[in-house]
Amino acid sequence: MSGDGVQPVRLACLQCKQRKKGCDKELPSCGPCVLKGIACSYQKQKQKQKQSQQPPPKNALPPKNALPPKHAPPPKSAQPLKNAAVAHTAAARSPKRIRLQHVASPAAREVSTSSPVFVIPADVASANGNLYSHVNGIIRSTGQFVDDVTARYFQGVHRFVPVVSRARFQQNITPGAAPPADFSVLLLAVCLMTYDPILDGGPGAIDRHYILVSARSLFAQLQAVSSPSINLIQAGLLLALYEYANGQPDRAFASIANCARMAYSAGFHKFHQQDADDLAADVDAEEAANTWWAIVICERAILCEVAVSDQPLVTIFPDETSQLPTEPETDQSDTLVDSITPVSLSSPFMVAVGGFRRTAQVASLLNKVLDATRKPVLKEQLVHLESLNSILQSLLTIVTQQRQGKLGDFGGAAAMAIRSLFILHCHILELTPTDIANTKYKTPEVWFESSRSALDAITKMTLDIVNSHQGMSAHLSDTLPLNYMYMIQAALRHLENNSSEDSTGWRLDAELRLRNSLAPLSRRWGVGA
Repeated sequence: MSGDGVQPVRLACLQCKQRKKGCDKELPSCGPCVLKGIACSYQKQKQKQKQSQQPPPKNALPPKNALPPKHAPPPKSAQPLKNAAVAHTAAARSPKRIRLQHVASPAAREVSTSSPVFVIPADVASANGNLYSHVNGIIRSTGQFVDDVTARYFQGVHRFVPVVSRARFQQNITPGAAPPADFSVLLLAVCLMTYDPILDGGPGAIDRHYILVSARSLFAQLQAVSSPSINLIQAGLLLALYEYANGQPDRAFASIANCARMAYSAGFHKFHQQDADDLAADVDAEEAANTWWAIVICERAILCEVAVSDQPLVTIFPDETSQLPTEPETDQSDTLVDSITPVSLSSPFMVAVGGFRRTAQVASLLNKVLDATRKPVLKEQLVHLESLNSILQSLLTIVTQQRQGKLGDFGGAAAMAIRSLFILHCHILELTPTDIANTKYKTPEVWFESSRSALDAITKMTLDIVNSHQGMSAHLSDTLPLNYMYMIQAALRHLENNSSEDSTGWRLDAELRLRNSLAPLSRRWGVGA
């Protein structure tokens, strides 16, 4: 309060004044400046103190314990505002973009992490501008801009889970009207998936847990006051994938189940049944179909890692006649991939299939493996598992030949195929001789020895893949699929369970190499943090 009892009114920022636009007077940047992507700065206010400007009477005495003006300390509450004004003024004068970690990043962190939780009103549309400004502020507190996280997302995670339309995403972040609230939540989820505190922020960087909690809060609020939308469902999918990569598969499984129910409510499960030509003509339907495929695939991948593996799945896997999803933009220029010709699940050995379609094919086989391992042991079941093993091995050979051992866009498919084989053969080894005694054409010893040899073979294949990525730069870790870590962990469990068989041979070296390969992945995704 000022001396006369009137609270000072904050003036509009200099940029809005110059453009003669309405300013919401938010700190550290107002909404219009955030939308325009320009630096925002405020003029230092001058308090009206008419009485203090008049010379005091000659015989007037100063107040007791009063200090001369030059020794009076500035109020503490004004210091962050001063830092923000200095930062924005420097950004406005510089011809180049200045990242926040170069301009008082501790102050930026203080502004973001100490701000109150954003509350979405019942009239969601009325909060579009303020919510986008809030999310943009969090992104800038990571030392990045919206275009930074966008580029990193489409070069990384999007290659393996291509659910977001790049054209629609770019349209929403184009300067102009504020995007809808559900897109702002999706944008924050994208930021969470791409943010690396060590590479991006350095000392004093914002904690990624704060971003997760903020995204979770906004997601839950929007889910409570609005109908399921493609932006919100995709945001929920990315949050589940982050929990999966963060080493929390049980949380991820609950999150993906919620996401699947939202997609069912929105009717996404019907789009993959459409004719391929009709689907290609409808961009929104194509994006919804890919989103549904991603939910179906990821739910099964996450189920492989949960503590209680006999939990029911929410989604039903598409039948053999269903059309496979479309490929991401990164595959459009690949001459080895036919991303236009419709392909169904019943064509697993078609060579010119891209990474996402191949992952859907492998997920279909994984679904059959999970289903077979839950049923009572019968002769027909073992024969079915043997057939699935043969198909998975053949698909793995095709993928390896297409990318010469490198994961590339086929990383998700390769890691899922290997993980499926680990589940299949570990299940056989958990059976008793009595369980297998009723199979006449193979003895229990032959079954067990065959599975042990298969586990050794896929462990060596995992080691070859790890060696091919040895020495990879930290900033390229996002080009690895999210299930890459779980593939390595499965190989390590096999080596640990059979360590007594060969204590001096290749197993010890393999175990060391596999453990070393997990370290950068754990750092990147904050596993155990």
